[in-house]
Amino acid sequence: MQAPTLTTERLTLRPMRAGDFPAYAALMASPRAVHIGGPYDTAPRQDPEDCVFRHHRRAA
Repeated sequence: MQAPTLTTERLTLRPMRAGDFPAYAALMASPRAVHIGGPYDTAPRQDPEDCVFRHHRRAA
């Protein structure tokens, strides 16, 4: 089942896409992420499953 896209005059909410990852990673590495489980380290990992993006996709 795919999550719906919700659109209003000022906002569009849609499921994450692979192209969203750079902006998402930057947000999650910033001090602002302290309120949403971060900040996370952006260093490359040996285990490809150790990725913030995949963690949140599994949790959904």
